[in-house]
Amino acid sequence: MYAQNGTINTSDVRDKQNIKPIAYGLESLMKLNPVSYEWKNGSIGSGAKLGLIAQEVMKVIPEVVKTHETIITDEASKQTMEKEMDRYGIYYSDLIPLLIKSIQEQQQKITTLEARLKALEDKLK
Repeated sequence: MYAQNGTINTSDVRDKQNIKPIAYGLESLMKLNPVSYEWKNGSIGSGAKLGLIAQEVMKVIPEVVKTHETIITDEASKQTMEKEMDRYGIYYSDLIPLLIKSIQEQQQKITTLEARLKALEDKLK
């Protein structure tokens, strides 16, 4: 799928409830295993891709892993139905808040370390 000028995920507070801080952060991010891979049989395109393995992510951040659903038409009855497939997918855009929180945690550590370093340097003067 291509989208000129990018895509927009709805994020209006008026459409949300039960809003609370996420529990995941740098510690969770560090458990993820970024990989390079190629699709088997060239079924979804060729060449090297970058990503994560859904089954591994599910152990760390299950909310971002989903099974695919597909619409199947029964040839005999001509009825269509949704069927859950045995393949997993990742909502990569749902990882962005985790990345933001991880950067915030790192920045807090950097700020603390800078203050400690300054205090030590001041003692040496």
